Amino acid sequence: MGLAGGSDLLEGPGIINAFRAWQAATGGLPRDWHFHAGLTDRPAIPLPCDLLFPSESAAEKALADWLTTAVPHLVQPIRMLRPAPRTRGLRRLFGGGRSRPGETLDASDRLVSGILAAPEGTYQVAKATLTDITRLTVALARDAVRLGGQVTQGSSGGAVEAKGATSLYSVLARPWPEMVGLHELPTVAGPLSLVPMPNDLMLAHVPAGGEVSTGRDLEGLLAAILTRRATLRTVTAGSVGETACLRDLLPCAEGLSASAGPLHDGGMDGGYGLFANRVAATWAHLDAAYIRTLISRHGASVPEMLDGVHRDADLGEDLGGGLFGREVEWVVRHEWAEDAATVLHRRGPFAFLGTDPERLRRWMEQNG
Repeated sequence: MGLAGGSDLLEGPGIINAFRAWQAATGGLPRDWHFHAGLTDRPAIPLPCDLLFPSESAAEKALADWLTTAVPHLVQPIRMLRPAPRTRGLRRLFGGGRSRPGETLDASDRLVSGILAAPEGTYQVAKATLTDITRLTVALARDAVRLGGQVTQGSSGGAVEAKGATSLYSVLARPWPEMVGLHELPTVAGPLSLVPMPNDLMLAHVPAGGEVSTGRDLEGLLAAILTRRATLRTVTAGSVGETACLRDLLPCAEGLSASAGPLHDGGMDGGYGLFANRVAATWAHLDAAYIRTLISRHGASVPEMLDGVHRDADLGEDLGGGLFGREVEWVVRHEWAEDAATVLHRRGPFAFLGTDPERLRRWMEQNG
């Protein structure tokens, strides 16, 4: 595998070191990992560089297959619409229905014109997988520890200084409940991507340094590009510095095998659906949708998290956005979350869902 390491100390946050720590531990040679400021160095948002297109290369297929087996609760299949190079002999495709992945469409196709205000050229619908990389980082770290590794917060002396913003993003309410994503659509601000997120949200992403410099600018760009039927509402906006993403694991994909089985958090007997049904039946007094949301973050660890929960009050204080005290206790004890900001921004999408930051901070201070 391309990222194999030795016995030296791993330093710094992120998916690459999480993978190296897990890889070394599974090989019987655990490595210590000091992550310094935080286990992961990015907010809990999807980035375009986290998308895999399994039909495009053997490496992308191998990595996508491994992830689907290792952490099925963290992998979401999506369709992405993207510009296609113009080739000879394209036939114009009219009519309705869902367009098949890989199909080439022109600007008159309903799928294209239903999203873009003034589409030009040709487009392709591609099958992609999107993996929750912040939760994957946690799952890999937890497995590394289970296999004998040490994952701890080291001194700040080895931390890498943060660099300036390389991209800008906005999290918005989806204009339509069902929508395909957009992948690297050329715009005046650079390649624009729209990535569907859970909870009827979507992420808009452009490179930094162009004509878009704020969330309001990005919303204005979307208003000019998307069909007028789209009603835009920004939930939050921000920037991301240079950071590793899922595609940085592609060099090691050749050595990965789905036959190796799931990570601990991905080990759901009978598959995701049957596992979720069993957990919901066991804790029938809790809302089934809430249980499925928990599983989408924590996978096979949810029964352990809910152990001793006999009534709604046992979940602890309601902190808003589907976050309760019981889950906060879990991420503090088992996922290296030390403060409210880490829980809010780097262990789940709570910052986008209405979790009260001040109430969370007070709860953590009182329940230290």
